[in-house]
Amino acid sequence: MARCAKPISPSPRITLLQTWNPALPCRFEEHEADNLHNRLILWALVAIYRSIAIAESTRMRAVSTVRQLMQSVEAMPFAPHEYSRQRYDRLNLHYRPLHELARFFVEHAGPSLLGGAGRRGVPFLINMPQLYEAFVAQWLRTHVPSPYELDIHPSRDLGESGYRLEPDMVLYCRDVDTGRRAIAVLDTKYKTPDRAAEADIYQATAYATEFQVYMAWLVYPVPMDRGTTVPVGSTVTVRFGCFGIDGDLDTAGEQFLAMLGLIDRDPVE
Repeated sequence: MARCAKPISPSPRITLLQTWNPALPCRFEEHEADNLHNRLILWALVAIYRSIAIAESTRMRAVSTVRQLMQSVEAMPFAPHEYSRQRYDRLNLHYRPLHELARFFVEHAGPSLLGGAGRRGVPFLINMPQLYEAFVAQWLRTHVPSPYELDIHPSRDLGESGYRLEPDMVLYCRDVDTGRRAIAVLDTKYKTPDRAAEADIYQATAYATEFQVYMAWLVYPVPMDRGTTVPVGSTVTVRFGCFGIDGDLDTAGEQFLAMLGLIDRDPVE
C-alpha cells in the first residue's frame, strides 16, 4: 500500500490554464524489504543462530529464516541501544514488539530489575526448573574430572510397556579394566523444601535400579535441613545434594563436586 505525502496544490493560474485532472498529485514511497526495520530483525536472528545457549531446533529455524531474508535484506550489525532509537507511527507500529524482543537477544541479557527511560520489553515466563536442570548439567559436564563422564538425559525403554525412564544425568567412570560403567544418577529439583518429597525419592530409586547403580542424588538449589541419606532396601541409597545459585556459581559447583566425592575439597567453606 503506497504512502502519500501531503498533496501539492498547484497555483490558481496553472489550474485555470489546464484541463480538469481528477488525479491527486502526491509524493509516495515505494515499499521495499531492504529497510532499517527489517535489518534490525535480521541481525537479531543472526544473534540467535550464533548463540550456543539456544536450543538446536530453534537455531535451525533461525538459520532458515536468515537465509530467506538475506535474499532481499542487507545483513549489517547493530548495537543493542540502536533498537531503542527507532521512531514509530501508525504505518510501522507493528515493528515495535519485534524490535523490543530482538534487542533482548542481541544484547544477550536476561530479565533485569534495572529500568530506564526508553527501555521496554516483552513479558515472558522462564521455566526455572528446566533452566536450573540445564545449567547444572552443562556445568558438571564441563567440570567433572577424569576419569568421570556425565551423560545428560539418557533414556531406557521399559520393555513392551511403552514407558521410558529418563533421569536428568547419569555419572560414569571410565576404567581400563572394567570400561565405562555407571556409578550414580542425578536428578535436579528446583525446590526449597526442608524435607524431600516421597515421590522424588521413589523416582530417584527407579532411576538407580534401572541403571544398576547404588547411589542416587537429588540435587536442590538450597541445602536440605532434614537428613542427607535415605537407604532404600539393601541396593540403593538416595542422597541429597546442593548446587547453590545464590552466590558464585563456580564455587557452588566445586562444593557440589566435593559432595559427590569427585574432588578433594571441604564442601563447607
